[in-house]
Amino acid sequence: MFIERIPGHKQIAEFVAVAELAVKEAITLFHAWDKWKDREGGYFCVAEARRGFPILVTPIGAVLVEKGEKYLAFCQEKAKRLVQHPDHKSSWESRNPEAGQWGGAISVSAFGSLIFSMSGFPELGDEAIMLVTAEMFFKSATDVDISNQLEAIANRSNNPYWLALRYLTLDRY
Repeated sequence: MFIERIPGHKQIAEFVAVAELAVKEAITLFHAWDKWKDREGGYFCVAEARRGFPILVTPIGAVLVEKGEKYLAFCQEKAKRLVQHPDHKSSWESRNPEAGQWGGAISVSAFGSLIFSMSGFPELGDEAIMLVTAEMFFKSATDVDISNQLEAIANRSNNPYWLALRYLTLDRY
């Protein structure tokens, strides 16, 4: 059995471009909020949904050197933890702050299943950025269920950033 990969360079570049836009808009929208102070970037991970192996991991925005290693580890941990809870659609559902386990990864089933994970912002900010990234990336998907999946994830965590970020990025990509 092999680890699945993203099929082509164009699709990889599109994942990164969409995540960059979502991060840029989130920073623009929420930079004045206390939890967002001094947050300019993070690590973005796309993982395959069977075992949580990373397919793509890249920094997005400006990541402070002293935070880089932590954000890199967290974005991958969130994806792997989500796989360990097959009934969950978000790492928020298994968060455990005492163990350093946070929200910020989502599982989306469109054209197969992928996990999108972010670390670098408040945990529900990471989640909102991933929700918007998935929505923009799968915008042309024939799977009409994608919006319902994303809404359900945001509702489970009572995400305070999702709707504002979603409306700001609507028709942007």
